[in-house]
Amino acid sequence: MSESSSEPRTLTRADYDRLEHYGYAGPTTALTTTDTDVVNRWQQQSPGWRARHWAYLNDDEVLRLAAVNVARRTTATAA
Repeated sequence: MSESSSEPRTLTRADYDRLEHYGYAGPTTALTTTDTDVVNRWQQQSPGWRARHWAYLNDDEVLRLAAVNVARRTTATAA
């Protein structure tokens, strides 16, 4: 795997909540202590990552563990 820098994918709050419900996403605190090397590598590879969330994402029909950002909730304005 290359050590190049890349921007993490940003999920909508609804998409993240759905993935988390099924166990396909979560906070980085849910990762085990043996995964700290992965979190450290993600922080080095993706400077834009907020280091809060991860998810399994589809990559050519294979689910891969990845660092993700979650979009902040937006409030609907009255029409």
